[in-house]
Amino acid sequence: STYVTKTDGTHVAGAYSLTEETFWADTTPLHSHVAAEEAFYVLAGEVEAWIDGVTHDAGPGAFLVVPRGVPHGLRRLSPDPVAGGLGGAVAGNTFVTAEAQAIPERST
Repeated sequence: STYVTKTDGTHVAGAYSLTEETFWADTTPLHSHVAAEEAFYVLAGEVEAWIDGVTHDAGPGAFLVVPRGVPHGLRRLSPDPVAGGLGGAVAGNTFVTAEAQAIPERST
């Protein structure tokens, strides 16, 4: 994935972070974030999200929320990369820059 930070919380008094993601791999591994809730807003493409044992197909305009500590993963359904926004309920954006970038994505 490619990430562009829109706010790390500095300009919103630490209320949240927001990152634009282009998801080009086939899948992400199953993972969770203990320090933040995570939300996905799909702008383009289609993805299947596995959130705590339930699958959700999400296309443009879909909004998915992952509670803190809940296992989740993504699978790209569309042939082109999926574009979307990632938001965290805690500022600092560390779950995207540190955790997510350290987890290898799989392309076949």
